[in-house]
Amino acid sequence: SYGMHDYLTWLSLGFTALHVFVLLLDKYIPYTLGSVLIPLASPYEPLWVGAGQVGLYLSLIVTLSLYVRRQIGQKTWRAIHYLSFGSFVLVALHGLFSGTDSKLFIMQAMYAGSVLLIAGLTVYRVIASRRDRQARNSGSVRRVA
Repeated sequence: SYGMHDYLTWLSLGFTALHVFVLLLDKYIPYTLGSVLIPLASPYEPLWVGAGQVGLYLSLIVTLSLYVRRQIGQKTWRAIHYLSFGSFVLVALHGLFSGTDSKLFIMQAMYAGSVLLIAGLTVYRVIASRRDRQARNSGSVRRVA
């Protein structure tokens, strides 16, 4: 599962790079390298595009932290890894409010589905961790998620 997680993380960053590159070729909105890399510098929906840019940078920090995990320690790495939740929220807001097709039902369903899925899995993970901690404290050993 670690290999798949790593692969999907880099795949998503690759698709994000492709998204940025395609925007640079856009003739309708004149994007520059600065406007696609600097938060709030976009000529189109600067707040929501900026949210996506900050989300991308948080994702990069989380991804790269994996490669310095031994140097920074497990506790620091875990704290950095929690930034992925903020990144997800920012990127979802970016898509919802700056996406040109966000008004379509299928896109709204996709955003709602992904937000509900992540929220549900997060709740499950918190509950499973608490159960695991309680089991360890009571003496019975059981590993969940």
